Amino acid sequence: MYEFLIATGRADGASTDKTVEMALIYESNGQEVVSDYFRPGQYSNRNNAYENGQMDICGNIPVKKNGESITTNDFIGVMVKFYDKTWQLDKIWVTNEDNGKTRWASVNRFLGSSSGLGTQNHPYRVDFVTETLASTKRGTESFKLEIKTASGHNYGTDDHVYFKLFDDTGYSCQTARAHMPGDQYEQGVTNTIYGFNTTFGPISKNITKVLIVKVGSDMWVPEHMITSTIGKSCDFSVINHLPPEGSLDSHHNWTMVPEKSSRNVEAVSTGASRGRS
Repeated sequence: MYEFLIATGRADGASTDKTVEMALIYESNGQEVVSDYFRPGQYSNRNNAYENGQMDICGNIPVKKNGESITTNDFIGVMVKFYDKTWQLDKIWVTNEDNGKTRWASVNRFLGSSSGLGTQNHPYRVDFVTETLASTKRGTESFKLEIKTASGHNYGTDDHVYFKLFDDTGYSCQTARAHMPGDQYEQGVTNTIYGFNTTFGPISKNITKVLIVKVGSDMWVPEHMITSTIGKSCDFSVINHLPPEGSLDSHHNWTMVPEKSSRNVEAVSTGASRGRS
């Protein structure tokens, strides 16, 4: 099974309600292989996939070759077919759900019959970025998250918020909600999540990027975030990486936040969820 995160662009005409098909490109015995095509939008967490400025979380996709399920970490790209005039594919992340191996690409292309790219007869090839990765031990299965919402009128949200943590070895956790009792993400409040589990398998404690996705119609202005494990804390200035509107909202519901700084801490709990502090 694989998780596909698909970001639609923000230009005029970027969105679509038409069919998008993808196939995974991977290496096997020294040869490039293209999987059977599938429709990731059928697995989206959103009712209407591929809307302008939106991120679709498409999980539990059974990738197959000749009808047989495959699982590999040697995936190097995707082929894309689009069955209409225009759709703007912005970015894509693919994660092997068996262990968390993740690859990504920035595309920013209009696909479809208008551009002649990514049509049914001429699929568009997307090659994943080649990154320099660390050899840090992947032994962390649970993190403590602290998320501060900025102070301001209507800056908070009751919408569902999803997080995905990326480490320095090319692995990541499942894109998942942080469940907390009571009100969440109120303006001016810091919410603490104990025991945010990686689910796909252990990753490094060195978190280099955090993907934040908000699903719903509210605006939300997250300001700061800390990911912690025993002996390690990574700081992120979220507000510096919000879209032009300065919030996550119905125009753009996601942001990728690079690490701001790292510091050592004495100890933090990574046990079962106990709600916010």
